[in-house]
Amino acid sequence: MTGTRSVSSSSRGLEALGYFSEPEELIPDDIPGLVYLDDAIMIKFVEDEFRHELWAYRKFRKFREGAEQRPWTSVARDRLPKRLADFRKELRAKVKAKTDQDK
Repeated sequence: MTGTRSVSSSSRGLEALGYFSEPEELIPDDIPGLVYLDDAIMIKFVEDEFRHELWAYRKFRKFREGAEQRPWTSVARDRLPKRLADFRKELRAKVKAKTDQDK
């Protein structure tokens, strides 16, 4: 989802990605059999942390795919950007509500 995102969501995402670029990991990559264990655990933490954003992204993609059956018409071309923006705004409000509810 493009546009304005909360700073905390963006910074949380950057922190999560930063872990994978760190040369010093919890489990060193030279230990056979355990090479990706800490990465897999971190991916699960990130998935749990961003579950509401991932839910909204999936809903937005599904909405976008079915939004206009005839996007080549001028009516659809003119209407689609507003519909997408309105749906994004609605989803962001729902994500915020779900996130606030978790606190």
